[in-house]
Amino acid sequence: MFDLVEILNKSGSEGYPEGSLKAVLFYKSDVCRSLVLESFSFEGLGKPLMMENKDANIATCVREQDVDLVLLELNNSRSVVEDAERISHIIPNHVSVVVIGNEDAISTIRRLKEMGFYYLFWPITKQDLIDFVKSVQDNRAKQKGLGQYRKAKRVAVLGSKGGVGCSLLCAELVNVLAQDNHTSAVLVDHNYHGGNLDIMLGRKDLRKRQVQTGSLASQLDRNSALTLLEKIGERTRLLALGANENDAQGEVQVFTDSVIELVSSDVNFVVEDISASVSFDVSAQWLCQRSDIVVLLMEPSVSSLREAERLLTELEPYRSEMSQPTRLILVLNHHRAHNAEQVTEKDMAEYLKREIDVVIPYEPRTGLWILDGKRIAAQRTKVSAPIKQLAKKIVGQEKATKKGLLGFLAKK
Repeated sequence: MFDLVEILNKSGSEGYPEGSLKAVLFYKSDVCRSLVLESFSFEGLGKPLMMENKDANIATCVREQDVDLVLLELNNSRSVVEDAERISHIIPNHVSVVVIGNEDAISTIRRLKEMGFYYLFWPITKQDLIDFVKSVQDNRAKQKGLGQYRKAKRVAVLGSKGGVGCSLLCAELVNVLAQDNHTSAVLVDHNYHGGNLDIMLGRKDLRKRQVQTGSLASQLDRNSALTLLEKIGERTRLLALGANENDAQGEVQVFTDSVIELVSSDVNFVVEDISASVSFDVSAQWLCQRSDIVVLLMEPSVSSLREAERLLTELEPYRSEMSQPTRLILVLNHHRAHNAEQVTEKDMAEYLKREIDVVIPYEPRTGLWILDGKRIAAQRTKVSAPIKQLAKKIVGQEKATKKGLLGFLAKK
């Protein structure tokens, strides 16, 4: 049977002699493959791994191999930026990435630079490639260059009111990002005095790490920050800090943000559970300044709708001031039977003056699955598809229209 991991291990032992550059090329054409191989051999850079440019190959390789440099051929791509952005969530942040493409546009170079990717315009000569790779290698040695800007995308999952399913959605989302999208993620619990993320994760043994406010002034570095994370899956971690009722709430919040900043270069995503039950004020400015994506979760009720409209109104001025506006994703959760709902999806869209991006239908077995420690998105049910669609939207893979999804759900 074909064993990709075994082949990778063999290739790695042969292609990475001591002192050589640990590089891998994900190619689309034999021309690019031959040029890279010949260039590396001529310059004595060691034999790079060679794999066809497929998401599954990239995810497996970077997970199983110790890689310093990824060469990513995107020649004849429909959109170099879109393809690079999709793949960026698979590649660890400590790896340097050189995109090879024939798209000649300043906007492409600028967008790739913002992602922390180098861009090498095709066609190239062997000497062009060697010089470019050596400059990247030199930047790595001096700990500078574009790779220093690569940090986790921060996703704030915000509940419009209490009880709309914010914590459950966060628990499902990090699992889908890891299992289906091959990304690493940290789930952050911002409820420092309670919450039920442990139940939603199916881990009743989880306990918040108690933080004494007097100790927060001590020095915190990356290694000590990593020790505060609890492993909850192969590629997922949990940051859940606790504080006593008399402790300074703002100090714990600042400490949590410091930990996130220190570990953000080690993962692809930081998913933050900002349920309505958090005990600090969630301002629009705070959300926009720190988040790449805000997922606003609602229920079909008047109170939830009004609060969602208020939040969207407050967010818009801060988003408009940003060069890269925070992305907004509206999610409607039908967590109660339809006869208990107060407003329709159509009414909500009209009131908010924008379409709802993801609709999660009602599933009466959800509570039982949670108590049994089962993952909702892993069940064969109509609820799993919208959760996976949300994950795809976050990583930039979702191209299906809302109408198509609703049509699919309507048939269920």
